[in-house]
Amino acid sequence: MVYVTVQEDTENRLYLTRKPTLNSWAILVGCSSVGLGIVYYGNDPLWMKAIYLVLGCMMGLSSMDDWEECDFNKEEGVLRLKRYSIWDVIMCQKEHVVVAQIPEIVSTSIEVEKGSYFGDTYQIVLKLSTGFFIGLTQSFTYGPSTEHEQIAEKIHKFLNLDDLDLGNDYVDTSSDSEDGATDDFEHVDPAEIIQEMETDVTETSEEKCDNVKSELPPEDE
Repeated sequence: MVYVTVQEDTENRLYLTRKPTLNSWAILVGCSSVGLGIVYYGNDPLWMKAIYLVLGCMMGLSSMDDWEECDFNKEEGVLRLKRYSIWDVIMCQKEHVVVAQIPEIVSTSIEVEKGSYFGDTYQIVLKLSTGFFIGLTQSFTYGPSTEHEQIAEKIHKFLNLDDLDLGNDYVDTSSDSEDGATDDFEHVDPAEIIQEMETDVTETSEEKCDNVKSELPPEDE
């Protein structure tokens, strides 16, 4: 299964979705089959068979991925990330929603988590101007890195991140002297300071010599 599915890609909206993978459904069917097998072939009491069946189904449901939606809407100027699991549907709970302002998104990147047995996992991350990071999906996912790169590039182009001017974050004062602006502090050459110190030392030495000569008694002729 692909990383995410592009449901809508227009000038003002980019709508991405992600559904449980085939592995999730396979695990659900496998765990449920184990519970049904115990019920059919087991010699335990009926209430024990019911517990086995429920436990098998619960293990399968717990292994399923979440449904996730990512909606970039330029008309509203917001990004909505929605997520809900199979348990949220069964328990009739509200979906988890994260909202961010599109103008605050400054860059996209791909985070990599090294894996020992099943390969590396990836996650597309959106960086906000406030310094916070938002993952496009709730967790790292398997799959070719090229799929993640394609989605990251699509988001990058949709948001026109290449046109962002981030130069206002730092104030460059190097052009003040070129524009004729005056500095608040006077720039002093270190050589001038050393020369003044040597002059002061020489004058102080001459003054001391004069004071010693004036204190000596006059010589008899």
